[in-house]
Amino acid sequence: MSVFSGHNAGHVSNPFKHSSLCNVLKIEKPARYYETNSAGAIYDLPHNEDTEYGVFNVMKSEEFANSDYAQILRKNGFDSGKLLGSPSFAMNILKENAEYHFCDIDKDALDNINNYSLTGNLNVKTYLGDSIEAFLDDKFILSKDDFVHIDPMGIGDQIFEINSKGHTFFDVFEKVVASGAKTFLWYGYKNAEIKEKIYDNIKKVFDKHKKPIKSFDICWSVMAKEKSNKMLNLLGCGVACANVSDESFLALGKNLELFNKLYENAIYNGHPAPLSIERVSLIQQLRSFYGI
Repeated sequence: MSVFSGHNAGHVSNPFKHSSLCNVLKIEKPARYYETNSAGAIYDLPHNEDTEYGVFNVMKSEEFANSDYAQILRKNGFDSGKLLGSPSFAMNILKENAEYHFCDIDKDALDNINNYSLTGNLNVKTYLGDSIEAFLDDKFILSKDDFVHIDPMGIGDQIFEINSKGHTFFDVFEKVVASGAKTFLWYGYKNAEIKEKIYDNIKKVFDKHKKPIKSFDICWSVMAKEKSNKMLNLLGCGVACANVSDESFLALGKNLELFNKLYENAIYNGHPAPLSIERVSLIQQLRSFYGI
């Protein structure tokens, strides 16, 4: 599997992130879309226990049949074994109404994006290199018309990995939130300790800048315990958004509830595998729990 084909291709974290992204982009309609670690636009979809539990389960459900997420996938060859990355979902939602800026350390991934974008004659720019330093550069100035999708492209604690200049993706998150730009952070965690560390860092940004931030999490603890889960060693994942409308926050909450309902009776490798869901609001600074 090439780098740009995605470490979480088709895993339940994949449709959760991408359906959330589609919902927010459709509402916010930014003039410019940025992505820190874009990976590729389209790639082959593996068929295994993780994808059966993840994207195939979502795509055969009535709950998501008419969603933008499902319709875009089907339009782009899902039934022929193709899966999309987040760049493609962004381009399909915003079309020619936005500029696109994608950063990655993999040239093949960026070439894949450029080739895909040609079918829509879109305004796409790609950047090869360290996205942390690219976004932290003083010349990189954001506004409320920008949308920044921050994806550390790692599993577990990679979000805290320090680059050669001593920075992490949370430095990028803080800059984007402080600028007023629409912010979409995806994160994954291997255990409860990393999860709490992520929440603590999000709260530090809120405490410093007083920008409303809400996060929406899914956790598949039963699935994570299965030895056959070779594809992605995570306990759960989430998205944290800032500087978006109440309508977007509401849409993210509804999407979370749809996943909760869809996975109530889910089975993974012969075992019951419902999701747990959680929301964290740093407007009222209250945390509420749902699900198992």
